[in-house]
Amino acid sequence: MKKLLLSLFFVFLVCQSSFGQLFKDETIKNIELDYWSLTNNRNVNLDSIFISQNDIYKLLNTHGIIPYPFKNSNEENIKWIDSCSWEFNSKFILCEEDLKSNNIDIILEGVNTFSKLYINDIFIDSANNEFYTYKFNIKPFLKLGHNDIKLIIDPTIERLNYKSDSYNTLESEKRVINRNNQYRYGWDWYPKMLSVGFKSINIELYNIPRIEFANIQTLSIENNIAEMVLNIGISNLTDHQYELKLLEREEQIGSFIFQKESYIEKPYTFSFSKKDIDKNLGYFSFKFNVDNPYLWYTKEMGEQNIYENCVELYKKEKDTSIFLYYEAIDFGIRTIELVQEKDSIGQSFYFKLNGKPFFAKGANIIIDNNNHNTIVSYAKEANFNMIRVWGGSEYANEDFYKACDKNGILVWQDFPFACALYPGDNVFLDNVRKEAEQNIKRIAGHPSLALFCGNNEIWEGWMNWGWKQEVEDTIKAVENYNNLFNKLLPELVSKYSPTIDYIHTSPLHGWGRKESLTHGDCHYWGVWWADSTLETYTRKIPRFMSEFGFQGTPNINTAKAYMSLPYSKENQEFAIHQKHPRGFELIDNRINEYFNSYKTDEDYIYKSQVVQQEAYKIAIEAQRRAKPYCMGTLFWQLNDAYPAISWSAIDYAGYKKPVYYTIKKAFEPIILSIDNISNNDSIFIYYCNDIDSNYTMNLTISFYDNKGESRHKENVKQLLVQSNISKKI
Repeated sequence: MKKLLLSLFFVFLVCQSSFGQLFKDETIKNIELDYWSLTNNRNVNLDSIFISQNDIYKLLNTHGIIPYPFKNSNEENIKWIDSCSWEFNSKFILCEEDLKSNNIDIILEGVNTFSKLYINDIFIDSANNEFYTYKFNIKPFLKLGHNDIKLIIDPTIERLNYKSDSYNTLESEKRVINRNNQYRYGWDWYPKMLSVGFKSINIELYNIPRIEFANIQTLSIENNIAEMVLNIGISNLTDHQYELKLLEREEQIGSFIFQKESYIEKPYTFSFSKKDIDKNLGYFSFKFNVDNPYLWYTKEMGEQNIYENCVELYKKEKDTSIFLYYEAIDFGIRTIELVQEKDSIGQSFYFKLNGKPFFAKGANIIIDNNNHNTIVSYAKEANFNMIRVWGGSEYANEDFYKACDKNGILVWQDFPFACALYPGDNVFLDNVRKEAEQNIKRIAGHPSLALFCGNNEIWEGWMNWGWKQEVEDTIKAVENYNNLFNKLLPELVSKYSPTIDYIHTSPLHGWGRKESLTHGDCHYWGVWWADSTLETYTRKIPRFMSEFGFQGTPNINTAKAYMSLPYSKENQEFAIHQKHPRGFELIDNRINEYFNSYKTDEDYIYKSQVVQQEAYKIAIEAQRRAKPYCMGTLFWQLNDAYPAISWSAIDYAGYKKPVYYTIKKAFEPIILSIDNISNNDSIFIYYCNDIDSNYTMNLTISFYDNKGESRHKENVKQLLVQSNISKKI
């Protein structure tokens, strides 16, 4: 990865009401509230506990209140947690100088979910969205010395009984009114465990204008000139003239070093008046050009060039500039485009990076509380160039996106909506609006961002899963869908991330319809749900495979740690970790097809993993051989959020299943693929080259019988492997 430097200079004038002694103290003080007491209405009482993530189950387990929730069938005995009210209490100390601060805010991140905040027993406000970071002004309610903070989180389960004529949701999916992680309401790989808590709560004291967010996006690249835009939000501005500088970042412990020289011919100067400022937040956009840019690519297409810079805010007073605030900002220069064009077959679905089409290789991921960097490292090792952040979990954090930027992995970002009909009333839409706006601004500047998708499988559910018969008013249901996924979300993407494409759903057509193989992306579940043979993957090839998969058991060490053997559908301690209603049956059918039977627990685990390997190998290679008809494959799923018998390549404990290594090999930039399935009388050999270069190779083809003895050998010398193509040899 090349680290690139760029300097740029902006000046603007803003007028707003002044507040006293704005620049007396030029620092921002942060008070982290890590230690809390915890009580509930069932006599749980914990003092001075450290809270680092919003997972009440792991917290209670750590302090001996409950057994480890994911071991054996323990999940069955802790359902009382869902119905409790939880009270978190903490204290912080303020001195006289602290109370002189012009602004004192409390920042709540990842509060899950319906909560009330109190400072010194005074009600401040409510929170009801896990995906939104709240900021409240608490200065009027503070005092010298000790201050008390109380957060009461109500049980989410009570909200599932809420009724509204405007909602028109499915009786079976009442979770939709709650803006929190959807898979925790139960999925076919996760138990119903409605966690409560928060990710972090901090107090900020400051006397200066604040840069609330900043991102840099690529608008276009033409004639070796990149047109860029700096988007920045600034709050608490007063009636002064300011300078905003974008320049190279040089870091030194304990202080900042500021680069004063510009790398462009002349500075950019902008003037603003009060009418140009948003009601509560100044949102500005500045365009600039970068000549001869170093472009950002995925790792097999090129370098991951990153421009490392910072934005600095200064106040102008006569002939001097007073430094106020610093914000690091990195960016990559690239264009990304989703191509959906009608053709003689149907409609294409593929991506272009910097104008170059490429075959997408990767997986769907489940965002949970684990280290997001670890997910990216698994993806990099397995030759991914794309990850889909699946819509049943949550938005990825900054560490995840930075890791994808660094490692050349593109991100398909679902908004967190999945497999249900969502409300369309104004209250719900306003809640979604603030959540989506905040998160789009946060991630829009990452070069790894490739696509926004409105939801996972909701339109498919409407068209194919019988939902039309479950709702009273189908017209209202479609109106709600359109208001959310075809109006609100695309409008926000267009405003805050205009160069990133948006699709309203994935997939557009269900896998039982013929259009799923000819138009757009496809979630093909015919092998799993329909119990078809693995060879079916060679016949069911779409334009872009965004979901498919087959289950395999976790590593034997994981199984022993979390599931009591023996393997048996009658053994509740084991069977409860299979959340799919037909999971055991479907795995058994394929094991019997390939091996006839299994004898021991270890034998079952091994053979299920071999079948899973074979499924992914057949599918991925078939899809790569079909390039350019098919231009992507994202399997379900890379990781687990629970020790399940699942479709994952990495199990809950972090062990790589055998299928992981199969995928890694199948995703190599150049592979040889043998097709001995599509024609009973012939064997076809293909090369699949995803690199934009020609190669010459010598190829030896050998045939062996089932005793390992050679029966035939053939040499192909000086074979030309053409660039960026799949071809039969």
